Formats: sequence, C-alpha cells, structure tokens
Amino acid sequence: MPKWSQFLRPRADLATIAWAMIHEAKGSEYGAVCVVVPPGEYTEQLIAAWENRTEFEPKRVMTRAEKILAIAVPAQLVARLSGILQTNRVPFELHDLSIEPA
Repeated sequence: MPKWSQFLRPRADLATIAWAMIHEAKGSEYGAVCVVVPPGEYTEQLIAAWENRTEFEPKRVMTRAEKILAIAVPAQLVARLSGILQTNRVPFELHDLSIEPA
C-alpha cells in the first residue's frame, strides 16, 4: 500500500503550486488548503480536539484557508469528521478518493 506522504513530494509538473508542511504554514494564509491527516495517535488527538472543541495547535492550520479547505482523512475517520462538521453546521461535501494499492 502506498505511503500517504509520497503524495507530498514535489513534482516537476506541479512546480507552480505552493505547498508546505503544517509547521511551515503557521502564520501564513492561502487561498486553498488541503490537509492530509494520516492514521495514528496524533490523528486521534486532533479528532478528539475537534470533537471536544479544545485547543490543539494543529487545528489552527485549518484557519489558513481563505476560500476552500480540503481535509483528507483515513476511511475509518470519515464518519467522526462528518459528524463534527454536521454538529457545527459547517457546510461540506464528501468525496471518496480512495487510493488503490499499486
């Protein structure tokens, strides 16, 4: 199965698209932001912070998006994240972009 981080590597054909890791985006603003949330303990902390409406520094990167925010999460977290957005009346669209193993 491909490792999610392989999709963050710069490609020559995408040279005009600016990208940064979360810690590099701090303090900046972008027209669009795509956050890739990998599975793991850190992700559980992030989802729990959203659910409990508690402070957690990585949540702040979501506020860097001026017009559009895309959040890519593992399939097992989709229901929880959708519930958070619905509860808080955040308009969203859900798209299944499952990546098939090579």
